[in-house]
Amino acid sequence: MVIDGELISIAKEACYLTDTASPEEILRLKTITEDAVIKIAHLLGLPKDFDFTVPSMARPILKNYIFYAWNDVGEEFEGRYLSDIIQTQDYYKVKGCSADD
Repeated sequence: MVIDGELISIAKEACYLTDTASPEEILRLKTITEDAVIKIAHLLGLPKDFDFTVPSMARPILKNYIFYAWNDVGEEFEGRYLSDIIQTQDYYKVKGCSADD
């Protein structure tokens, strides 16, 4: 999966990274983001090509997961965000996986 600049900007914002982040930090963030996109799309029942750069109910969940993974506590994410995950799953079942609205 190719992670574009817009998605990296979203990930940097989620992790409170500035433009002065080191190349090593950006590489780590890119790896986390690649994995997070796959994990969250699967978790929410979204297509693997879902566009997380568009404002949606799924994007905050992705951002929060990236933040947790960045801080090496990704295993705590699902328990803390279970309600949001279920609400978002239900929303996209009704919407048919559209990021609109």
